[in-house]
Amino acid sequence: MNPLYEYLIYLVLGLTIGGIIVLKLIDIYKKRDDIQISKDLREKKKAKLKQSLESETGKAEEINEVRVPRQGELDLPDANEGKFIVLHLKAKLDNKPSFELLKQKITANGLDYKNGYFENPGKNSTPSFLVLNGEEPATFSDNAEVKVITIALHLKGQRNVEKTFNKMLELGRSIADAWDMKLCDESFNTISEQRISEYKNEAHEVDLKNGSYGG
Repeated sequence: MNPLYEYLIYLVLGLTIGGIIVLKLIDIYKKRDDIQISKDLREKKKAKLKQSLESETGKAEEINEVRVPRQGELDLPDANEGKFIVLHLKAKLDNKPSFELLKQKITANGLDYKNGYFENPGKNSTPSFLVLNGEEPATFSDNAEVKVITIALHLKGQRNVEKTFNKMLELGRSIADAWDMKLCDESFNTISEQRISEYKNEAHEVDLKNGSYGG
């Protein structure tokens, strides 16, 4: 055989084998890259999942953490909002008390006078009950006649309500006796022993709900 032909045959075979080897190597590297990419994706997914789990765990710990409630969270609705126990005193036309004498008597019973009305000091800077002018604008004035006096206890947030009512009633009766005034309930009806008993029961119920007991 002609040596030239033999050389060409070997060259073609060599190129063919070389091409196969090159393709094989390319295929191997491609698979390796795919594996690496797949591995990177898995690692990224794992990292993302770990981060997500840590975040969720942190939130769960924050939610489930035992802590002291904030003041705003304790500001719950009060069932006694807008509820009062009220006593009224009506003066006779010819025997109205002067403000100065009335002021002396009420302050002698431990109440403070401020801003045109009297208040019985309570706990936490909240007055237990107020003594107001029963006519508009509900404040007393040095030069005005006192025709109607209102003693009011707002039940919201109060404790020892029964004890407070007894003090209200005692003050009301004392003022009524001093100027021969008529002691009335919230509807301006002459107060009866039955109505006083109902007031005391209402006050006692508030004390039971609030866990406070007058004494």
